[in-house]
Amino acid sequence: MKKTDWTDNMLKITYVIFILSILIAVFFKLPCVPTGSMSPTIEPGDRFVAINKVWCEIERGDIVSFDVPPAAGDNRQYCKRV
Repeated sequence: MKKTDWTDNMLKITYVIFILSILIAVFFKLPCVPTGSMSPTIEPGDRFVAINKVWCEIERGDIVSFDVPPAAGDNRQYCKRV
């Protein structure tokens, strides 16, 4: 294995990791549950994977995550059950 082959492979791996990290950041988020409002199913401090965009209709029982309005002066995300 030549040194250039190793360098080329590392560059390809770096590009793939970079593209995947951008895709994950665009389509998914990892919110933290701030309060015990959803106990005992989800406890305060728990994290879950959320899809950024809604591609299907939200139904009763679904959990949604959204940013707090800027007027509230808080930069947390709310996690609520519909």
